[in-house]
Amino acid sequence: MNLSKPIDVFLIILATIGSIGAGTTAPIGQLLIGSIISDFGQNMYSNDTNSQFQNVIASTVRSFLIVGVIAFISYALMTSLWLLISQRQIRRMKEQYFHLIMQQEQAWFDFNNAFEISTRVNAQIKQVENGIGEKLGTLIMSASQIISRINNRLYNFMGNYPSCFQRRISPRNFRSCNEYHHRKRDFRI
Repeated sequence: MNLSKPIDVFLIILATIGSIGAGTTAPIGQLLIGSIISDFGQNMYSNDTNSQFQNVIASTVRSFLIVGVIAFISYALMTSLWLLISQRQIRRMKEQYFHLIMQQEQAWFDFNNAFEISTRVNAQIKQVENGIGEKLGTLIMSASQIISRINNRLYNFMGNYPSCFQRRISPRNFRSCNEYHHRKRDFRI
């Protein structure tokens, strides 16, 4: 961060927001798919008119469209901004390296091969560029995706078994929750 200017900090914040947005769109899409499946299941056994069902599906499709647009913008922000940040950081590293080499005394070049050092520094700078440009954004995206998926699972778990969480936890209640869970699983196709 000591190579970062205020604009770089702003770009890092935007890139992080883009990475978090890109990570949360897949779990939200899975929730929407589950919503469509449950809407189809409810429509099979209900006497709703066709237009009511079409309105529900149209609303879910609009939600898919919104999530798709957010995903597109988030992935674009994540990819472009992390690459831009890495390029700006690499340029500053190379400038500092050049200034350090130019400050050396003439005798230093007699004992050290400047080309060998330059090759090693460029290889290490390339690794830093890959780390900032690709891997850091992917790491933040993956972390937000894991957190979103855990959040979705907890929401679904608590939504499917509300009576288990509204009562006080005791061995008797835990047994009844397990029995409820196994009974519900037995009827799934």
